[in-house]
Amino acid sequence: MKPVHEPVLAYGPYALDVETIHAVVLKKTPGIFVLGRKSEKNFIPAYIGRSDLDIGMRLQQYTKSNFDVFMFDYVPTSKSAFFSECTLYHTLGGEEGKLENTAHPHPPVFSKWQCPLCSIFWDLDDYN
Repeated sequence: MKPVHEPVLAYGPYALDVETIHAVVLKKTPGIFVLGRKSEKNFIPAYIGRSDLDIGMRLQQYTKSNFDVFMFDYVPTSKSAFFSECTLYHTLGGEEGKLENTAHPHPPVFSKWQCPLCSIFWDLDDYN
């Protein structure tokens, strides 16, 4: 299943700190995000990720990282979070080494979802 369009991150960029996350991430829902750095007026994407349950809690895990800004968007389901994360990974050049992600996004454990762009697939045996 190919996505009809690339995911657009509706919110940000914002400073990556706990206070800002509490102020701008208002829903406890799945979501996608891009972490980056700000250079003058530009957002430089460096790392993509998702939360299958609570985007705000996931973002808080990165407040002590070497990234200083983030963009995010809410998505309705864990599956849409995974598909959107994969699409961002490919769109922003993850497979070309343009991101700091060390690997292609993995689906949630016990799902058999494939990347919508390259059809990479993981089996439960990959987690053992």
